[in-house]
Amino acid sequence: MNSISESSLLSKIESSTDIPELHTLFFNYLQPFKTVSGPKKPSSKSSKTPETATIRSLAKQFISFLNKSLSLLPKRLSSEAGSSSPDKISRDCALKLFEVYRLCLNCLSLIVPVLECKPHAIQVQQVRLVHCLDSWGLHQEAQTECFVVLESLRSISGDKVRTKSAKSKGQLLPRLNEENVDQDYALLVVEIVIILIKCASIIQSEDERDYKRVIAMVHESKPWCKVLNGNSYDNLHRTLVAYLNRLCIHLVKGLEVFDIELVLEFCELTLTLISESFLKDQICKYAWGICYSLFSKKSSGVLHISEVLKFVLSFLAAACEFKVEQTITEFLEVVQNCARSCKTATPTICNEVGEHLSKLAGSQDTLLVGAIMGVYASGLLISSSECQSIIGECATERNAENGSISGAVHGFAVLLKRLHVYLESMRGFFNFSDNGNRLSKEKTSYLLSYYDALKFFCLPLARSVYAQRKEILAEGKNAESFANLGVIHDAFYQLCSIVILLTRAGEKINVPVEYAWDGMFKVMHDVPVAAFTLSLQNGHRIKESANLVKYVLSSDRIQADGLKYIFSSLYNVYVIQHRNKHLEKASKALKLSCMASWKLLMLYCKSHELHGDLSEVNNKAFRKDAMGYVNEASEKTAILLDLLSERSHHKMKKLLKSSLESWCVAESMLQNISPPFALVKRWVKIGHKVRQNKDSEHSSITLYNLLSSSDIVSEKALGVLLEQELLAYKSGGALDSIFSSKMRMEIIEILLEKLYGSNDTCVEKSRVLIAKAGELRDLGSENLDECFQCLSEAISILEMCSSNHKCHKCDIEARHLRACAHCLRALCTLEKSMQKSKVLLLKSNFEDVRSALNLWFHPFQDHSTDHCSTLDGIFKFFNDNGHSNMFFENMLKMLHCLLDLLSMQGYMEMHAEIYEIIVRLFKWKNLSLEDALALFWKSRSFGHGLCASPFSEIIISKLSHCYGEQSKSIRFWIKSMQPSRALLIGFQQRFFSSLPDSSLRNFYEGDMKVAHDEVRSGASGSPFHVSAEDVKHVVSDLLSSVPVSGNSFFLAAYLYYDLSDRLIMKGKVTEALLYAKEAYQWRYDLLRKKFKYSVRAMSDSENETEDGSRRHFDILASIQLRDSVAKEVWFGCPPCDIEGCILTPWNILKCYLDSTLQVSKINEILGEASKAEALLQWGKQIAVHRCLPVYVIFFSSMLGKLYRKQMLWRLAEKELKAASQMMADNKNMITCLKCRMFLDSTICHQLGDLYKSHSCNDMGNPSSAMANYRSALQKLNIVEWDDFSSNFEDGKTEQIDHRDRSSFFGCLRDALDKVVLPSKSERPAGKIQKKKAQKKGKKPSPPHEQCLVAGHNLRMTRSRYRSLEKSGDAIFQNIECGPVVNSHNGSSYSRNCEPDGIDVASEAETSIAECAYEITRLSNKIKCWHCLVLEALKSGSVTDFVHLNWELVRRRVSWQLLIKIGKSFGAYDDNHKAHQIVLLSVSLLVNPFCGKYSSVSWSSLIDMLNEDFLRDIFAVEHAVLLYSICWIALRSYADKITSRENHCQISTIGIPRIFSWLKLAFMLSCEVPILSQKVSRLLSVIYLLSTSVKAFSLQRGEALSENYWASFFHQASIGIHFNQRVLSSMMQKTKSGKMDSCLSSSDSGFLRALNSLRLTPEALSDMGEFVSRFFEGLPSSTIICVSVIGGAEAILLRELLCCASARAWILVSRLNSKDQPVILLRPMDSLLQESSIVDLGSNSGISKEDQDLVKQWKCPWNSSIVDEIAPAFKTIMKENYSSSAFQTEDKLLWWSQRKSLDKCLGRFLQNLEDSWLGPWKFLLLEKCADTNHMVSLENKLIEDLKLKCKVNVPKDLLRVFLRGASCSSEIRECALQLILNKGCYIGGCCEAVSNASVEVKSLSIEVFKTVSRTDALGEIDSLTPKPVILVLDSEVQMLPWESLPILRDEEIYRMPSVSSIRATLDRCHEIFPVIDPLDSFYVLNPSGDLSKTQFEFEKWFKDQKIEVDMCVLPVRA
Repeated sequence: MNSISESSLLSKIESSTDIPELHTLFFNYLQPFKTVSGPKKPSSKSSKTPETATIRSLAKQFISFLNKSLSLLPKRLSSEAGSSSPDKISRDCALKLFEVYRLCLNCLSLIVPVLECKPHAIQVQQVRLVHCLDSWGLHQEAQTECFVVLESLRSISGDKVRTKSAKSKGQLLPRLNEENVDQDYALLVVEIVIILIKCASIIQSEDERDYKRVIAMVHESKPWCKVLNGNSYDNLHRTLVAYLNRLCIHLVKGLEVFDIELVLEFCELTLTLISESFLKDQICKYAWGICYSLFSKKSSGVLHISEVLKFVLSFLAAACEFKVEQTITEFLEVVQNCARSCKTATPTICNEVGEHLSKLAGSQDTLLVGAIMGVYASGLLISSSECQSIIGECATERNAENGSISGAVHGFAVLLKRLHVYLESMRGFFNFSDNGNRLSKEKTSYLLSYYDALKFFCLPLARSVYAQRKEILAEGKNAESFANLGVIHDAFYQLCSIVILLTRAGEKINVPVEYAWDGMFKVMHDVPVAAFTLSLQNGHRIKESANLVKYVLSSDRIQADGLKYIFSSLYNVYVIQHRNKHLEKASKALKLSCMASWKLLMLYCKSHELHGDLSEVNNKAFRKDAMGYVNEASEKTAILLDLLSERSHHKMKKLLKSSLESWCVAESMLQNISPPFALVKRWVKIGHKVRQNKDSEHSSITLYNLLSSSDIVSEKALGVLLEQELLAYKSGGALDSIFSSKMRMEIIEILLEKLYGSNDTCVEKSRVLIAKAGELRDLGSENLDECFQCLSEAISILEMCSSNHKCHKCDIEARHLRACAHCLRALCTLEKSMQKSKVLLLKSNFEDVRSALNLWFHPFQDHSTDHCSTLDGIFKFFNDNGHSNMFFENMLKMLHCLLDLLSMQGYMEMHAEIYEIIVRLFKWKNLSLEDALALFWKSRSFGHGLCASPFSEIIISKLSHCYGEQSKSIRFWIKSMQPSRALLIGFQQRFFSSLPDSSLRNFYEGDMKVAHDEVRSGASGSPFHVSAEDVKHVVSDLLSSVPVSGNSFFLAAYLYYDLSDRLIMKGKVTEALLYAKEAYQWRYDLLRKKFKYSVRAMSDSENETEDGSRRHFDILASIQLRDSVAKEVWFGCPPCDIEGCILTPWNILKCYLDSTLQVSKINEILGEASKAEALLQWGKQIAVHRCLPVYVIFFSSMLGKLYRKQMLWRLAEKELKAASQMMADNKNMITCLKCRMFLDSTICHQLGDLYKSHSCNDMGNPSSAMANYRSALQKLNIVEWDDFSSNFEDGKTEQIDHRDRSSFFGCLRDALDKVVLPSKSERPAGKIQKKKAQKKGKKPSPPHEQCLVAGHNLRMTRSRYRSLEKSGDAIFQNIECGPVVNSHNGSSYSRNCEPDGIDVASEAETSIAECAYEITRLSNKIKCWHCLVLEALKSGSVTDFVHLNWELVRRRVSWQLLIKIGKSFGAYDDNHKAHQIVLLSVSLLVNPFCGKYSSVSWSSLIDMLNEDFLRDIFAVEHAVLLYSICWIALRSYADKITSRENHCQISTIGIPRIFSWLKLAFMLSCEVPILSQKVSRLLSVIYLLSTSVKAFSLQRGEALSENYWASFFHQASIGIHFNQRVLSSMMQKTKSGKMDSCLSSSDSGFLRALNSLRLTPEALSDMGEFVSRFFEGLPSSTIICVSVIGGAEAILLRELLCCASARAWILVSRLNSKDQPVILLRPMDSLLQESSIVDLGSNSGISKEDQDLVKQWKCPWNSSIVDEIAPAFKTIMKENYSSSAFQTEDKLLWWSQRKSLDKCLGRFLQNLEDSWLGPWKFLLLEKCADTNHMVSLENKLIEDLKLKCKVNVPKDLLRVFLRGASCSSEIRECALQLILNKGCYIGGCCEAVSNASVEVKSLSIEVFKTVSRTDALGEIDSLTPKPVILVLDSEVQMLPWESLPILRDEEIYRMPSVSSIRATLDRCHEIFPVIDPLDSFYVLNPSGDLSKTQFEFEKWFKDQKIEVDMCVLPVRA
C-alpha cells in the first residue's frame, strides 16, 4: 500500500497526464481513512476514544500530504482551465482530478476536529474547490457546492435549534453575530453569495425561484457586507452589482417568460444597490443598459416593455439630482436613447412611453429637463399609433380614414400646444438671435441636448412632410390646420437655427465632432426642404424658407448626397405645385432645385480637380457621373425656362445665362464635360414659340448674342454651346423647318467666321463644314454640288492641319472627321451619279470610300501602346470622352449605308475593309460573338444584290479573325439565334431550305449525328427542318405587337420571302405567291417611308408593240430619298436600334426589288404575263433611276424572257440586248465573279431561248441559239464555281475514277463524240464565208482556249479528244454534216443556208461542237447533290453552306441549259444525242458518279428519278425530267410504229412506268400551269390510246377504267391558269381573314370550294381515290370539255396513230356525276378560207385612212392553232371589227356587208361542225330528261339490244345515243365504238379501224336500227333537256361554240374549268346560282338614241309582263 511515496504522488499532481491512474493511486494511498466513520460535531466534553486516537494518528501521518495536495490541486486545475496548450487535460480528466480533490477534502474534514484551526477552515478549502469548478465551467456543480458550504456554515454558526428555525424561515445565509464578527468568516459568506449570483447569471435558469432566491440572498447579505472593511466591500460590491446587472438584463430580455413583478423587483434591487453605493454616478449608464436590453430582442410582451421603461425612467427621474450639468446631460441622453429605441418599436410603446414622459416632464422642477423631456414625449406621441397618418407607411390608410394630415394633427392639438410652450421656453432660454456670442460651456451642452430632442422630433416629421407632400400641398384653407402645422414649422426653424448657430460659433465653443456640420448634414437636408414645403402650404415665411435652403446650398461643407436629396425633393414639390396650377410657387421650388443641381455638378467637378490625375478607370467613372449630373441639371433648368418664358423673358434669359455659366465653370474644372444639350434644346424650342407669337427679329437671338459678353464663358465653351444649339435646331426642325434651317445656317456662319477662324480650331471648323454640307443636303438634292464643295473644303483643311497636331487625341479626331467627310462625299457623289440617265458605274465614284478606309486603317502610334491603327485610336478617343455610344451608332449606321449602297450596285471591292471595321466595332463594344452574329443576321446587309449567298464569305473570315474559329461553325450560328425565335427560324429556313429532307434525315440518324440540343428548332422532328406553320407562327408573333415596328415588318418579310422561295422549289407556286405578295406589300410599305416617287402616263411611242397591243403600266418619273431619310443618313439620327435591325434605305430598296422580282417570277410561272410585265417594268425603272446595273440587267433579262414567251420578238430582243450592253459597260465594276458570271449566263441563256424561238417561227438562226447556250454553259464552268467541290478531293478523285468505269458515262461520251451534219455535197449552193488563216509565227491557242471562242470552227479528232481528256477536259470529234429539221406543221425545210448566203451549217457545226465541249466539262465536275449536302453537314462550316447555295443555283441553271440544248439537238433531228443530254441533266440532280453507287447504267440512272429528295428542292425540274423522258419513250414507240431506227435506251421504258411517272409529274407540276397542262394532256391522250392501241394497253389493276382517267386528265388540262388565279385569291382570303359570309364557322362551303380547286392528292397512292371523289363531286348537268392538240403533240399522235394528214386533233370529254364519262379524240381538217370573206375588206366602203386604223385591231388571243387550221375566223373577226367601228354613209352597203359577214360566219360554223366533230357532234347535246316514260323506254331498249344484238349497252350511253339519234342519223357510225371501248373513241386510228371486223360493223348497223325503230324517238324531241356547260381550252375559246347548228336550240353555259364548276357548287351548297328574270331590273335604251330598237323590244317586254325602265340611266347602289 505504501509502495508509492508522497513525493511521487505530489509530483504527479503537478505534471501527470494519466489522471485516472492518479485517482487510483490517491485512493489507494488514502485507504487508512476508511476506518474512520466520519466527522463528528465537537462536543462540550472532551473524551479520548479509540476512534479519536486513530484520527490523531492519521492526522499526524497525512496532514502534511493533504495540505500540499490541497495546495497543488487548485493550482493545477486553474492553470489547466485557462491553458490553450494542445497538451491540456481533457474535461473527463479534469472531472477525475476533481474527484481526487474531493477525496482530499473529505480526508481533511475527518481530521479537522483534532486540528488546531478555525471552524470554517474546511469551508475555505471548499470555496477554493468552487472557484476551480467555476473556472472549468461547471457552474451547476459549483452552485451545489456553495449551498453545501452554506449549510455547513450555518451548522457551525450556532446551536441546533437556531439552525432548524433558519431552515423553517427559508434563510440561506448564517445569522450574523454582531457581537463577535469574524472578518474572514463574513468575507467568506459574501464571497459565496457572489459566487452563487455569478453562477445564476451564467446558468440563466428559467425557474423564477432561482431569481427569488438571489433576491433573498442579496437582502440577507446586506448585514454581512456592512461589517466588511472599505476596500473589501467596494470590490465585492462592484462585483455583486455587475452580476446582478447581468441577471437583471437577462430577466428583462425574457419578459415573455418571467413575471413582470419579478422583473421589476429585480430592476429595483439592482438600481437601488447602485444608487446607494459609490456607483450612483453611473446609475444612468446601468439604467440605459437595462433599457437597451428591452429592444435588443423582439418581445411579444409589448406592455411589459413599456412598464419596465416607465419604471426605469421614473426611478432615474427620482434618483437623479438635476443640479449638476453632467447628471442632466446623462439623464437626457438616457431619455434620448429610450425615445429612439421606442420609435423603432411598436406605436403602442411610443404612446405609452410618450405619455409617461409627458407626465414626468410636467412634474419636473427643472425647466430645461422638463422642456426637453416634453419634446421627446411629443415626438413619441406623434410617432405612436394614433398619429401614423403623418409618418410612416400608414399615411395613406389614415388619410383615407381621417381625410388629411391636418385632420390627424388636429387630434393632437393639446400635445402641440404643450409643444409650443416648450419651444417658446427654449427660445427664451437660449436666445437664438444672439448668434452664439453668449453661449457658455454649460449652455452649449444643454443646447446640444435640446438639438438632439428637436432632431428627434423634427426629422421624422420632415420625412413625413416630404412623403405626404401631395396631401399637404393639396390641403384646403383651414386656419386651425395651418396653426397646428405652424407649430411644427416653428420646430423646424428652431432646429435649423440651432444648426446655424452651432456652425457659426463652432470654433468658439468647441462643439464636439459629432455635432459639426458633417454630423448634422441629414438635418440640413431634410428639415429645410420640409420647412420650405410647409411655407408653400401656408404661404408664410416663404422667403425665409427659401433663404434657409439657399444658405444650405451656399455652404462649402455640403456634401453630394445632401445636394442630391435637396435637388430631387424640391423638384418633386415643383411637380405637385405645377399639377395644382400654383405656378408661382412651383417656379420657386424648381428654381431652388436647379440651384442644387448646378451646385452638385460644380461640387463634383471640383472634387475631380482636387483629386488631380486619376487612373483611366476612375477618370471614366468621373466623366460618366458628371454627364449624368449635367443632363439632370439641364433638363430641370429647361423646365424652369418654360415657366419663366411665359411670364418674363428677362428672367428667363438671366436664368439661362447663369445656368450656362455654371456649366462653363464646371467645364473649366473638368475638360470635355458633356454639354447641357437639354437646356439648349429647350432654349431653341422657346425661340420657336416666341417667333410664332412675336416678330422674327426677336426670336432669332442665338446663344452667341447671350453669352459673348460674359467673362466666365470661354471661347472654347461658347463654341461647344453653339454647336449644341446647332444640333438642337436640327432635332427640332419639324417645328418650323424654314426658321430652323435659317438659324442653323446663321449659327454655322457665326462659328466659321467668329469662333473657328484660327489654326488651332481646324478640327472644329471642319466639323462645322461637314454640318453645313448636311444642311445644304437637307434643303434638297439640288444642292449636292455645294455639299460636295463643303465636304471638299473640310477634307482639305484636315489634310493641311493633320501634321500640325501635337496632341494625339486631336490628330485622331481629325483623321476620323476626315474619314467621315470622305464617306459623306462618297454618298454625295453616288447620289449625283444616280441623277444621270445612264446606268454606268465608275471607279472614281468610290475613291472617297477608299480614302476613308485608308484613313481608318492607317498605322498610328499611341503613347500608351507601341503601334495601333487609327481606328483603335478612334475607339479609345470616343470611349474616353464618354461619347462611345453615339460614335458606335453613327459609325454603324454610316457603314451600313455605304455597305448596302455598294452592295446594291454590285461593287464589292471594299467590302472586306468595311466588314472588318464593323466587326472591330462589335469587339470594341464588347459584344459577344452570339450578339454579333444575331445582329448580322437581323440586318441581312452582309450580302449583295441578287446574290444566291445570304452573306459574303469575307464576313466569316473577319469574324474568325476577331472572335475565333467558332464563328465558322453552323452550329454556333444556330445557337446564337436561339434567343430570338424569329432569327432562328429565319436562319434555318434560309440555310437548310436547299437541303433535301431525306438527306437531313439520313445525316441526323446516321453516324454523324448532330447534337440535338444544339440545333433543334423545337418545332419539327428534324433539327434542321422548318415547316411553313413554324414560319407563320413566328410572323404572327412578330406582328402581334401594337403598333408593329418597321423591324418586325422587315424580319417578317424576309421570313415570307424565303418561305416563298422554298415553296417555289417544291412546286407549290400558288401558295408561294401568297407569301411573296405579303412580303412584297410589307416591303413596299417600308419603301414608301424611305423614298418618294412620282409617275407619269406612258406616251404613245412607249406604248407601241409589234403586235399592236397596248401595255398598261406607269412610267416612273423620279424616285428620291425622303428629306427625313436623307437627314438620317447624313446626320446619323435617329440612333440605330441595335436591339432591332439596322434598316438603311438601300437595304429596304434592295429587299423591295428582290420581292418585285420574286412576285413577277411567280406571276410569269402562273401565266399572269401582264402582272409580271408591270412589276418587272416598275422594278427596272427604279433600278435605272437609282443606278443599279445589277438589277437593271436582271429585270431586263426577265422582261426579255417574258416578251419571248408572248412572241413579242422585237421587245424581247431589245431588252436582252440592252441587258447585254449594260453588262458589258459595268462588267469590271460588278466585282463578285459568281454574280457576274451568273448574270452573263442568264443573258446568254435568254438570248439562246430567243433565237431558238425565232428559228421555230422561221425568223432566226438555230446556230445562234446553240452558240448562246454554249456561252451560258461556259460561264457556269469557271473555276470559281468549283470552290465547294474542291474541298473534298478524295471524293472528287473517286468520282472521276468511278466515272471512267461507268457504262453510262462511256455511252454518253461516245454519243457526244460524233455529231453528224450534212456533207458539203448535200448543202445548197451559196456563198460560203472562208475563215482567215492563222498568221505565220503566231503561237496557236491551246485547244481548250479555242473552244471558248464563240463561233470558232474546231475540227476535232479522237486522238485530240483523248489527250485533252487526260488533262481533265473532254472534247468532241469532228462534226461533218448537218441535219434536216422538221417543222411543227410537218413540212420539211432546210436550215443549212440563209438567203444572204451565210454557211449556216458551218456555224451550226461550230456551235454544236463548242456546246458539246462545255457539256463534257460540266459532266466532269458535277457531283451527287445528296453527297454534297452530306459533306456540308459533316463539315459544319458556314462557308460550305454558302457554297452549297451557289451550287444549287448553278446546278439548276445548268440543268435548264441542258434541257434547252437537248431540245436544240432534237431540232437537228439528232434525237439520240438529245436523249443522252436529257440523261446528263438527270445526273445534275442525282449524280451517279459517286461512291454511293457500285455500278451505273442508264437504267439505274433512270431509277434514281424516284429519289424523294428531288421533290424537296427540284420539284419542277423533277416533273420536267419525268415528262421529257416519258415523251422520249413515247417517241420511241412512234419510231417503232413507223419502222424508224431508234437505239435510244430510254425506249425500253415500259408503259406502266410511263403512266406512273407522268402521274408523279402531274402531282409535282400541278401549280405550274404550262407544264401541268402538257403533262395532263399527255396523260389523257395515252390513257385514251390504251383503249385502242395494243402497245399502250394496260393490265387491269385499277378500279377506274381508262375513260375515267382520260377524261379526268383532259379536264385537268383546261383552265389551269384560271384555277390557280382563283385558288390564289381564295387562299389569300383564308390567310388574311377577309372572308365573306360563306366562310362562317357553321358553313364549310368556302373551304370545300377551296379544296375543289386543288387538282392533286397529297400522295401518288391516293390518286385513284382522288379521281373517284372528283367524279362524285361533279354536277348532274353535262359538262363538255373541248381541247385542240397541235404542235409536237399532234405530230406524236400522227405518228402513233398512222394518220399522216392530221395537222391537229380535237379532244372532247363529256362528264357528269351520274354517267360514266365519254371521251373522243379526232383528227381535225383545215378549214380553208373562203374567197367571199377575203373580198369583204375590199368592198367595205371604208376609206384608206380608216383602213389604216383597222390595221390596229388587236386580236383578243395571242396565237392559236386555230389560226392555222381555221384562218377564216380571224378574218371574220377583223372584218366585224372594221364594220362595227367605221360605218359608211351608204347604209345599204353597210347592211349588205354585215349580212354577208353573217352568212360567212354561218358557213364557217357549219364547216367546223361537219369537219371537226362529224357524227360525234351529238356528244355536245345533253341527254334526255329523267322521266318515267324515258326510264321505261330505256329498259325496253336494253332488253331488245340484249336479245337481238347480244350487246349490253350501259344505260347512260343509251340515253346519249337516244338524244343523238333524234338529232343526227350519223350516230350509227359511232355507237358501237363507244360501247366496245367503254366510252372512248379515237378517230383516224389505223389499228382501231383494222380491228373492226365485218361482223362488228354489221352489228353496229343492227344496233342502230334497233334504236331507230323505237317509237319514242319522236317523243324525245319534245322532252326539255338540261343545260350543257362548256369548258373550252384557251386554243378554242374564241370560237362561238354556242352558235354551232346543233347547239343553237340548246341551253349552253361556259365555265373556265371543271374545278371552277365544282368550287361554285361547293360554295353555293350544291345548287347552281339562278337568276330569276321576273325578279330583275331591266333598262331599255338608257341613252335614248335607239328609238327603233326600243320600239321592237318594248312590245316584247309587255308580252312577257316584265317591268322595264326606258331611257333612264341606272344608278349605282
